[in-house]
Amino acid sequence: MRLWRTDSQGRINGNLTFRASDDRLSSYAGLELLRISCCRVLLPSLLRQHALKHLPGTDHGKVTMILLLLALLFSGGRRLRFINSLRGDPIVEQFCSLKQLPSARSVARWMGQFDNSSVIALRRVNEELVGRLIRSLNLPRLTIHIDGSVLCTGLQTEGAERGIQPAPAQSTQLLSNQCL
Repeated sequence: MRLWRTDSQGRINGNLTFRASDDRLSSYAGLELLRISCCRVLLPSLLRQHALKHLPGTDHGKVTMILLLLALLFSGGRRLRFINSLRGDPIVEQFCSLKQLPSARSVARWMGQFDNSSVIALRRVNEELVGRLIRSLNLPRLTIHIDGSVLCTGLQTEGAERGIQPAPAQSTQLLSNQCL
């Protein structure tokens, strides 16, 4: 069934208040903090500025669909069918600015229309957000640690250290035996 955009999108009337109580809480209440953070960094306006014209069209709105995918990821969903379990949760609906969440199938069809320019546009939004954050910190120097993992290839190289902080000799011997 097709819905009008006005039937599916909702308005957010300010921030929710946080208080301790015995009421039944949504297990996704942390999304409210994420929503506040997204508003502070102007994520919806960045999406409109950099990505809107590159994303495929949808009845629910392009920005709200991206927010739905963020809500899905931050609530622990690893598959689109998890959207069905988010349905009816007021925190999720408020985060996405939707009165009714689209079906997992609708989201899958929308994502299937993504092309290379859609992905590049979303990367541009990510780069802009990270760049703003780094500039706001006003650091004299920035060190980026890319990879600190230890990979076992099964090969032994004489004098090679394992990891950033090598283990004592006994542990190194155990580690090399485990990799073989």
